[in-house]
This record gives sequence, structure tokens and C-alpha cells, in this order.
Amino acid sequence: MRFKAVYTMALANLREGNLLDAQAKLHERPTSGSSYWDTMLKDMEKSLGEYNMLYTEAVQFPSRNRAALLELTRMNSWIGDIAISPDGSIGAVMDYSGQLKLIRMQDGMVLKVLTDYNTFFLGEKAMEVRLAFSPDGKFLAVGMAVGLVAVVDLQRLEFVRELKYPGLDWEQLVPNAYYEEYTHVSFSASGKYILIIPTAAQYDPQGDNGYSIPAEYGTFYILDFVTGELILKHTYVDRKIIASVFSPDGRFLAIGLEGKEIEIWDVVQSQPVTSRNDFVWLARADRVGSTQTMAFTPNSEWLVYAAQNSEVRAVHVEGHHPDRLCHLEKPHTSCAVAIDSKDRVLIAVLNSKESLMYQWQITDDQAEAITDTHNSNDIHQIMIDEERDRLWLIDRTATELYHYSSGKRVQSWNPHSWSYSYGVVYNRYAIHNPNGQILIAYEDQVELGV
Repeated sequence: MRFKAVYTMALANLREGNLLDAQAKLHERPTSGSSYWDTMLKDMEKSLGEYNMLYTEAVQFPSRNRAALLELTRMNSWIGDIAISPDGSIGAVMDYSGQLKLIRMQDGMVLKVLTDYNTFFLGEKAMEVRLAFSPDGKFLAVGMAVGLVAVVDLQRLEFVRELKYPGLDWEQLVPNAYYEEYTHVSFSASGKYILIIPTAAQYDPQGDNGYSIPAEYGTFYILDFVTGELILKHTYVDRKIIASVFSPDGRFLAIGLEGKEIEIWDVVQSQPVTSRNDFVWLARADRVGSTQTMAFTPNSEWLVYAAQNSEVRAVHVEGHHPDRLCHLEKPHTSCAVAIDSKDRVLIAVLNSKESLMYQWQITDDQAEAITDTHNSNDIHQIMIDEERDRLWLIDRTATELYHYSSGKRVQSWNPHSWSYSYGVVYNRYAIHNPNGQILIAYEDQVELGV
């Protein structure tokens, strides 16, 4: 009976694509003493081998439309963030215990488990983390605490240095004012610059609880990643940075503040060149440090962002042309923007009742409404891959893949439906466009969606 129970549970794991648990159960199985169960076991091992082949096929030929959800690994605790290297070869996942796993995407093999910061996370009340690969795929930046970034050398598979700007923990800030702090970290497209923004997942942005906003949360740092030289530092007094994005050429950095300010910096000259005061702050803690409400055109000449009064504004970075406005149907507010190679802007609209998207050519005054394409009313990120005709729509709970040219949905992944509680959602997604790969972190497990 015990063998039968183990076999049945392993079979359930196998059918849902959970290869790791199925393998573990078979490895630890008791002796059956029955020719019938021995035959059944051989059949299961054969099926397991076929599923392993499915994994390899899914990685090597992601364009094949074979629905599967394959478990890669499990962590010690719930997952803080995941990322995929630029060439799609390595997946990185870090949990709230400070454990970092590096996984080979080709076959799901765990390359290295790094526990250097376990003690640090154990002593911290903040558990959040952000992961960012350098564009050349040689390094992984891990943003923790308040301005603490640890760098992993992916050839040596070990932490090699720390960037501390300022490098504080929560106890060194105003007590009881902010929680779950971490460091938003991102690279310029060339990898020359790294951006560091101390922030927090939970916060009181107006200081309504009686505490002032710590200066650290209104400060950004730009470093030369190779030399470590501080290129630019600026602090917004009594303000909190909630959005940021580098221009494709790496010359400019756009910063969005809670409230309504937005500013464009010339990184080379270390000075602001353009500012506006109608930026939309969506007042959501899970959007802190993200870039979904602003985007540069591919030639870096225009910045498009979600503006107040149901508008989307395009600003010429160097001021050679007047602003251009897109008027949305009121009271709609843009919650995500993305721009393709022809300067067509895709606009996702935040609405409590329905999911809407618009397409806007910057030279036009009005946007064209697109048929409802998403199950969510709160899209966080839009990714366009024109070469492969892919459109990714990502929100806090689900990710959907469409054909960009036709708008036809190809696949949908929704770990939200796996949860016992719809009020508790800790999903993370990492997408690699060229390979069509998607990593899904749900609670303490990482799945490969194919």
C-alpha cells in the first residue's frame, strides 16, 4: 500500500510536469515485491525520460506550441525575484532567506547555490531583492537592503564585489516608517552604467504616519560598472523615486517621482535637460522602481509617459520639438507603455471594470482602441518583439503571449489560480524574448512555461 501511494503521488507530479518531485519520489520508493508494480514502475521511468526530452525540446525549440509547465527548482522560502541572462543560458532565482540559485536553462541543472547573504537576510526584517543581468551576460547584480548591491561573476559563479550607495539596513533609517526595503538596480543598454535606487516595497510616500521620507529613497546613483566610479548622484528632497528608465543609447535617464514630477537627465553632462509636472503616479507599492509607465523611442529622441488627465505625453528629449499629446477616453489612466521600431506606442489602460489597450502613433492626436486582449485590468509591463511577432502582456498575477501582428493569443500563464488565497499573490516572471522562454516564480517554486 505504501508503494502504491508513492507511485500514485509520483504519477500526479509527472502529469503536471513536476519532474523534480516525481524523480525524488521514485528515488526514495520502497521495494514493491510485485511484478505488476515493477512493470508499472518501468513505465513511469520511461514516461519520466520522455518528459525530460520534452524539457529539452521546449528549451531548444520554444516555437513549438506544446503546452507544458515544468518545475525547475524549489527554494527554502518564498521567492523575491527571478531573471534570465541575455543569451537565455542561465536563470537566477533568489528567495527571502537570501539563497541565490543559478540554473542552466538548457536542462534545468543547478549550477551553483550561493548562501553568502543568508545571515544578512536572517537578521533583516526586509526580505525583498532585485536581480539584473549585465547586458553582456557576464555578471548578475543583486539589489538588497538600502543601496546595497552585490555582484556575481557568472564565470566564477561567486560574489566578487559589493557596491554600497549608501549601503544601509532598515534599522539605520527612521524607525517604523518603511518596510521591505531593497535596491532597484538596472543597467544601461551597453552595460557601461549601472543605476542604483534605494527603495522599499511597502512605504508611506506622503509621510502621513508622522515620519519624514528618508533622503535615501529620493536618491539615485549612476556608476561606471567597470571602474566603479560614481558618475552621477542626485537627491530629491522629500520625494520618493518610483520609476526610472535609461534611453537605448545610454545617454539619458528618465526619473519619475511620487506625485507628478518627471525629469530627464543627460548622464554624460550630469545635469537635467527636461522636466514636466504631470507624470502619473499609480500609488502601488509593487510598482516602485519599475519602468512600465515611461519609455524612450528606439532612437532615444522622445520620451513617452503616462500623464494626468487621461493623457499620454511624448517629450522631445533635447527640446527641439513641441510636446505631443494622446488623449484617452476619460477617466482612463495609462498603466504601461511600450514603443516599437516604427514609433507606434502601445498603451495599457488601468480600469477597474475592463481591460483596454490603445495604439498611438506619436504624430497623431488620438489613439486607436484595440480589442480587449488581456484578462487583467492592471498590466504592469508590455514587451514587443517584432522580429518574432511576439507581444507579451504581464501583470501581477498572469502573463499572456500574443502574435503582435494579429493580436491573436498564443499562450497564457496564470499562477494566481493556483493559490489558495486570491488576496496573497507573490508571483514573479522573467521572459527571454529570443528563445520565447518564461520563468514563473510562485511561492517557493520556479516553473518553466513553454
